[in-house]
Amino acid sequence: MQMLLPLALWLLICLALIIIHYQRFHRLRKGLRNSKVEEVRAQVIPLSIIVAARNEAHNIKDFLPVLLKQDHPNFEVLLINDGSTDKTELLLAEMFKDFEHLRVFNRPAEGKKKAISFAISQAKHEALLFTDADCWPSSFQWARNMSAPLKEYDLVLGFGGLIGPKSFVTGLSIFETFQTVSAYYSAALAHKPYMGVGRNMAYNKSIFNRAEGFTEHSAVLSGDDDLFVSSLQNTRVKLQFNDDSFTYSDAPTSMEQWWLQKRRHYSASFKYPISRKLGLGLEGLLQLFYYLLLPLVLMLAAKQVLFVFFIRYVLMLAIAKPLAMHFKAWQEWLVFPLWEFSWSLLTTLIHLQNLFFGPRKTW
Repeated sequence: MQMLLPLALWLLICLALIIIHYQRFHRLRKGLRNSKVEEVRAQVIPLSIIVAARNEAHNIKDFLPVLLKQDHPNFEVLLINDGSTDKTELLLAEMFKDFEHLRVFNRPAEGKKKAISFAISQAKHEALLFTDADCWPSSFQWARNMSAPLKEYDLVLGFGGLIGPKSFVTGLSIFETFQTVSAYYSAALAHKPYMGVGRNMAYNKSIFNRAEGFTEHSAVLSGDDDLFVSSLQNTRVKLQFNDDSFTYSDAPTSMEQWWLQKRRHYSASFKYPISRKLGLGLEGLLQLFYYLLLPLVLMLAAKQVLFVFFIRYVLMLAIAKPLAMHFKAWQEWLVFPLWEFSWSLLTTLIHLQNLFFGPRKTW
């Protein structure tokens, strides 16, 4: 009887994961379908695009011109140089001569949240659009698409994708990005928004002031995106599925770079509402134990376990396919068991490292 307990536990975990992911992807598929039949809003509003940068001269040279050439009749770009020690300041001085709607502020290094808060205080317009210095928009319609909903909504959440050469780190990064957007888009569709990504989000200045900026979580290195969104109350949220509204950036090139990046990102999760921490933490643990128990249950009932494993695999491929293709993650999703196990194991270790040794102190 005791020998069957691991098998029963594994089957329960498998069922729980199927229910969680089926509900999530079903909700997202509905949101994607609805977005395709919505009326395209051609009207634009005055816009301030905000970018905080530190030691990003190599990226600014390539990507900032794409921001400055957006198809939008009335916008400004505020770039906050947060104490860079490379050639960022010199490069921006040269670019400033060519683009009259670029506003550059060179400030001492005080962290991303203070840089963004300063930029918001200097912005000329109510509508604010945010991205990072190492990101580029998917089209010249990006600013128009991301800002137009702010006439009716308080907050617009967009997708920030990753690209890179085929490697383990790139595959893991793209899979993790797809997992993340699936989770926070689904939560927003359920009227429970808890995060966005600073690579691609927009909101009105009034809700920033209403939330008293980043005051609630000023001591946390990260959180200018996710903790800010989770701190908002009674907020009208719009999700952007249009691929002309996406941004992209290069995936990490090494496991060390990925690990340090995730340590910084996940440091904000300790400030999530308890219900959200429990939900995300439970899902991660279920995924981890689903694979850790697999060798044992295979020894107990190999044929039956392989059949259940295959059924879950096919079901998840079927329900997630249009979403994974839309968010450019279909190749990774075809082998999602590999990435799911790797992601759940590595992120568990990162959370434990942050818990016992503290989060990173620099960005």
